[in-house]
Amino acid sequence: LTAAGGLAYWMDDFDASNAAYQERLALAVGLDDPGLIADAHYDLGFLSMVAEDVQELRAHEEKAFEHYRAAGREADAIRARQALVLAVFLDADYAVARELQEQNLEVWRVRSPAEYADGVTLLAGINYRLHDFPAGWGRMLEGLRFFWDKGLESGVVRSLGMATIIRFGAGDAEFAVRIAAALYALMRRENLMLAPVKVLHLPEPSKLAAEAFGPEEAEARLAAGAEAPLADVIAEILAAAPPRPAGASASAPVA
Repeated sequence: LTAAGGLAYWMDDFDASNAAYQERLALAVGLDDPGLIADAHYDLGFLSMVAEDVQELRAHEEKAFEHYRAAGREADAIRARQALVLAVFLDADYAVARELQEQNLEVWRVRSPAEYADGVTLLAGINYRLHDFPAGWGRMLEGLRFFWDKGLESGVVRSLGMATIIRFGAGDAEFAVRIAAALYALMRRENLMLAPVKVLHLPEPSKLAAEAFGPEEAEARLAAGAEAPLADVIAEILAAAPPRPAGASASAPVA
């Protein structure tokens, strides 16, 4: 049921995923196993996130946190707390989300480089919503360096997504659309989803490009830029100066 629900989730068949996960939760409750109950609530929370049901997400992740602690699974309890950050984030309480996520990062900094990289990528999105583009860019870079060094394409996609969204937000459309072109090329090649849009409900980069350049020119730029070697685009991002703070540019649209 865990596998069936997970496969359905990643294929966007959320009804089938929910059915599998609910049956799994019922079995876990019947067994009175706190670890299995926590796992079930944790995954159900992500379906609530897709549905943008913030209160249901918060309820599932609070139960997951409680049962992980009862099972003595502290590392998983921290993961559940990060999911709570998502609930707060989706509820538009961005300052609180940043505070909670920075607490999580203090744990992951020494315990889990991979979770730290995921965590700073989420924090980049939080900073974007707070219009703190330089801070968001810096956090994005931390994650990108890790994912690129480890060859983790899904993480690279998340970082590139955040990079282009932040640059569009800061009014640097020329740079942003070059990053977006590389992003979509990598997504097509590896058949990957864009978590900042799918999970965090941030604006789709192609729509931001269309707003900046017009639909036809944006499409042409994305197609032309797709031919650029990914390594060159990554190098340009790593070498780039931070974006302007919000308000420093005459044109800094934030969707």
